[in-house]
Amino acid sequence: MAAVAVVQKYVGHFNASEFDQMVEMMAEDIQMISPKENISGKKAFGDSMKANGPKLQKEGPTWGPVTAGPTDAQAVTVGTKKMMMMTVTLKRTFTVNGEGKIAKIEVAKA
Repeated sequence: MAAVAVVQKYVGHFNASEFDQMVEMMAEDIQMISPKENISGKKAFGDSMKANGPKLQKEGPTWGPVTAGPTDAQAVTVGTKKMMMMTVTLKRTFTVNGEGKIAKIEVAKA
């Protein structure tokens, strides 16, 4: 499955609050790197999504469409988040492994 298709499916699960299905799309050694926290491992990622997912849906960034990344194994979304008096642009880069699982998510200011 191409990286863009995998990430589109992930986004669909997130938007539908299907956090268990999201976690099933993760590699066992998933790494999520963001300005707020770094998460390693599928269980830790799942625990974080179950605890924070609903809040992220309401207060998190507004993400644009999923596009192809710099490599065939990557997909990117760009979004914005209003923070106090300014709007910050963020870039989320997903890396998909050879098994079609998401192995890494990096969130950074664009």
